[in-house]
Amino acid sequence: MNTRILLKLSFIISLLGLFSLIFLVDALEPDLKSIGEILNNSKEYSGKEIETFGIASEIKNFSSGDIYFKLNWKNDSIEVRGSFIIPEINQNSSYEVTGILQEYKGYTYIEARKIKRFVP
Repeated sequence: MNTRILLKLSFIISLLGLFSLIFLVDALEPDLKSIGEILNNSKEYSGKEIETFGIASEIKNFSSGDIYFKLNWKNDSIEVRGSFIIPEINQNSSYEVTGILQEYKGYTYIEARKIKRFVP
């Protein structure tokens, strides 16, 4: 085969690979859901990665490095638990939380994997 044809073929395959990666990243990112939707469908979302947003309240820091806080939006709230290095959580500030929805003895909470400031 001609070197020029091989060069064009490798370029086309590279572009296809990049477009595939862009599509996969978008498809793998969880959709942003309201707290009310998560609570109303907790059986469906239990054990799955979810992404939600809200305003932080009732912040509890533990000496172990864990942090628990309530995430509120409209009339709904859910507890968020984090056990890793996360940004400082401030009372009445908006956050976007990505994590696994957990249920324990009928109690629903989010085990956070990523927390970032949210600007609605």
